[in-house]
Amino acid sequence: MVYDFDKVIDRKHTDSIKYDFALKRGMPEDILPLWVADMDFQTPNEVIEALVEKSRHGIFGYSESNEDYYNVLHTWFKERFNWKIKPQWLVKTPGVVYAITTAIKAFSKVDEAVMIQEPVYYPIK
Repeated sequence: MVYDFDKVIDRKHTDSIKYDFALKRGMPEDILPLWVADMDFQTPNEVIEALVEKSRHGIFGYSESNEDYYNVLHTWFKERFNWKIKPQWLVKTPGVVYAITTAIKAFSKVDEAVMIQEPVYYPIK
């Protein structure tokens, strides 16, 4: 798999929050946004094809992960960190901000302080 990380994708006029809504969000119009989660790289064809194939079924209801999900994660952590994870340790969340919020609520009490060091993803401030 070869990916072209040098290809410039013009995101302006695509309803992109970080480009088309910069002024509305109090940023200069010519800002160079260096976001983490909103990349300016084109999605790999393998990902696009997998999404298209999955969507051909035409039903978009609730689903659950099967054993393949765990196996992929298990292999990834084992190969990179020699860490053997267990399925019961995995908790899926709809996003990073939700996960952090849930962890803070689970491990702190009302009126306790939580220190978050900067730089930090802006919704977490």
